[in-house]
Amino acid sequence: MDTVVETIGIEWDQERLAHYARPAGPAAAGVFRPAGARMNKFTDAHRGFAAAGKRVQGLAKQYEEEGRLIPARESYITASLLWSAARWPLYETDKSYLRNKAGALDILPGMEATVDIHTGKRSVLEYFLRPVLKLKSEAFRER
Repeated sequence: MDTVVETIGIEWDQERLAHYARPAGPAAAGVFRPAGARMNKFTDAHRGFAAAGKRVQGLAKQYEEEGRLIPARESYITASLLWSAARWPLYETDKSYLRNKAGALDILPGMEATVDIHTGKRSVLEYFLRPVLKLKSEAFRER
Protein backbone atom coordinates (compact mmCIF):
# COMPACT_ATOMS: atom_id res chain seq x y z
CA MET A 1 0.00 0.00 0.00
CA ASP A 2 2.85 2.37 0.79
CA THR A 3 4.28 1.84 -2.70
CA VAL A 4 0.93 2.76 -4.27
CA VAL A 5 0.63 5.95 -2.19
CA GLU A 6 4.26 6.87 -2.89
CA THR A 7 3.82 6.34 -6.64
CA ILE A 8 0.29 7.67 -7.26
CA GLY A 9 -0.38 9.80 -4.19
CA ILE A 10 -2.93 9.75 -1.39
CA GLU A 11 -5.75 9.93 -3.94
CA TRP A 12 -4.83 6.56 -5.45
CA ASP A 13 -8.41 5.27 -5.50
CA GLN A 14 -10.69 8.34 -5.46
CA GLU A 15 -10.72 12.12 -5.13
CA ARG A 16 -10.34 11.97 -1.38
CA LEU A 17 -8.97 15.48 -0.78
CA ALA A 18 -11.66 17.19 -2.85
CA HIS A 19 -14.34 15.07 -1.17
CA TYR A 20 -13.25 16.11 2.32
CA ALA A 21 -12.63 19.77 1.41
CA ARG A 22 -15.87 20.34 -0.56
CA PRO A 23 -18.15 21.23 2.42
CA ALA A 24 -15.78 24.03 3.51
CA GLY A 25 -15.68 25.67 0.09
CA PRO A 26 -12.92 26.37 -2.39
CA ALA A 27 -10.54 27.93 0.14
CA ALA A 28 -10.21 24.60 1.99
CA ALA A 29 -8.47 23.07 -1.03
CA GLY A 30 -5.51 25.29 -0.16
CA VAL A 31 -5.19 23.39 3.12
CA PHE A 32 -6.03 19.87 1.96
CA ARG A 33 -3.81 19.82 -1.16
CA PRO A 34 -0.54 20.68 0.65
CA ALA A 35 -1.39 18.20 3.43
CA GLY A 36 -1.98 15.48 0.83
CA ALA A 37 1.23 16.36 -1.02
CA ARG A 38 3.28 15.68 2.13
CA MET A 39 1.93 12.12 2.46
CA ASN A 40 4.38 9.57 1.08
CA LYS A 41 3.03 6.49 2.86
CA PHE A 42 -0.40 5.26 3.86
CA THR A 43 0.59 5.60 7.52
CA ASP A 44 1.33 9.32 6.95
CA ALA A 45 -2.36 10.04 6.24
CA HIS A 46 -3.51 10.11 9.86
CA ARG A 47 -0.58 12.18 11.09
CA GLY A 48 -0.71 14.55 8.09
CA PHE A 49 -4.41 15.34 8.34
CA ALA A 50 -4.26 15.58 12.15
CA ALA A 51 -1.31 18.01 12.03
CA ALA A 52 -3.10 20.17 9.46
CA GLY A 53 -6.28 20.06 11.59
CA LYS A 54 -4.36 21.17 14.67
CA ARG A 55 -2.72 24.02 12.73
CA VAL A 56 -6.05 25.27 11.29
CA GLN A 57 -7.78 24.94 14.67
CA GLY A 58 -5.08 27.15 16.21
CA LEU A 59 -5.64 29.69 13.45
CA ALA A 60 -9.40 29.59 14.15
CA LYS A 61 -8.80 30.30 17.84
CA GLN A 62 -6.58 33.23 16.90
CA TYR A 63 -9.27 34.63 14.60
CA GLU A 64 -11.86 34.23 17.37
CA GLU A 65 -9.69 36.10 19.88
CA GLU A 66 -9.25 38.93 17.36
CA GLY A 67 -13.03 39.15 16.93
CA ARG A 68 -12.92 37.94 13.32
CA LEU A 69 -15.86 35.55 13.66
CA ILE A 70 -16.50 34.65 10.01
CA PRO A 71 -12.91 33.52 9.28
CA ALA A 72 -12.93 31.77 12.67
CA ARG A 73 -16.07 29.83 11.75
CA GLU A 74 -14.66 28.89 8.34
CA SER A 75 -11.42 27.72 9.95
CA TYR A 76 -13.27 25.67 12.57
CA ILE A 77 -15.25 23.95 9.80
CA THR A 78 -12.05 23.23 7.85
CA ALA A 79 -10.35 21.94 11.00
CA SER A 80 -13.26 19.60 11.73
CA LEU A 81 -13.07 18.25 8.17
CA LEU A 82 -9.33 17.68 8.57
CA TRP A 83 -9.90 15.83 11.85
CA SER A 84 -12.53 13.74 10.07
CA ALA A 85 -10.08 12.97 7.27
CA ALA A 86 -7.50 11.95 9.88
CA ARG A 87 -9.84 9.16 11.02
CA TRP A 88 -10.09 7.67 7.50
CA PRO A 89 -6.95 5.46 7.57
CA LEU A 90 -7.64 4.05 11.04
CA TYR A 91 -9.17 0.61 11.15
CA GLU A 92 -10.77 -1.14 14.07
CA THR A 93 -10.47 -4.83 14.81
CA ASP A 94 -11.82 -7.22 17.34
CA LYS A 95 -9.17 -7.92 19.99
CA SER A 96 -10.17 -11.60 20.08
CA TYR A 97 -8.29 -12.07 16.80
CA LEU A 98 -5.06 -10.75 18.25
CA ARG A 99 -3.60 -13.51 20.37
CA ASN A 100 -0.34 -15.39 20.59
CA LYS A 101 0.85 -18.30 22.73
CA ALA A 102 1.29 -16.01 25.75
CA GLY A 103 -2.28 -14.65 25.51
CA ALA A 104 -3.96 -11.51 24.23
CA LEU A 105 -1.95 -8.79 22.52
CA ASP A 106 -2.62 -5.17 23.41
CA ILE A 107 -3.32 -2.70 20.61
CA LEU A 108 -1.94 0.76 21.33
CA PRO A 109 -2.33 4.01 19.35
CA GLY A 110 0.47 4.58 16.86
CA MET A 111 1.37 0.92 16.45
CA GLU A 112 2.24 -0.19 12.94
CA ALA A 113 0.85 -3.43 11.59
CA THR A 114 1.41 -5.79 8.71
CA VAL A 115 -1.88 -6.84 7.19
CA ASP A 116 -2.68 -9.72 4.86
CA ILE A 117 -5.45 -8.93 2.40
CA HIS A 118 -7.28 -12.06 1.32
CA THR A 119 -8.62 -11.26 -2.10
CA GLY A 120 -9.82 -14.58 -3.44
CA LYS A 121 -9.27 -14.95 -7.17
CA ARG A 122 -8.17 -11.39 -7.95
CA SER A 123 -4.95 -9.71 -6.88
CA VAL A 124 -4.86 -6.37 -5.05
CA LEU A 125 -3.50 -4.76 -8.23
CA GLU A 126 -6.56 -5.95 -10.17
CA TYR A 127 -8.80 -4.13 -7.67
CA PHE A 128 -6.86 -0.91 -8.29
CA LEU A 129 -6.76 -1.30 -12.07
CA ARG A 130 -10.40 -2.31 -12.56
CA PRO A 131 -11.80 1.27 -12.89
CA VAL A 132 -9.09 2.17 -15.41
CA LEU A 133 -9.63 -0.98 -17.48
CA LYS A 134 -13.38 -0.42 -17.40
CA LEU A 135 -12.93 3.12 -18.77
CA LYS A 136 -10.59 1.77 -21.44
CA SER A 137 -13.09 -0.87 -22.58
CA GLU A 138 -16.00 1.61 -22.61
CA ALA A 139 -14.14 4.47 -24.29
CA PHE A 140 -15.54 5.76 -27.59
CA ARG A 141 -18.49 3.38 -27.48
CA GLU A 142 -22.03 4.25 -28.26
CA ARG A 143 -24.63 3.57 -25.58
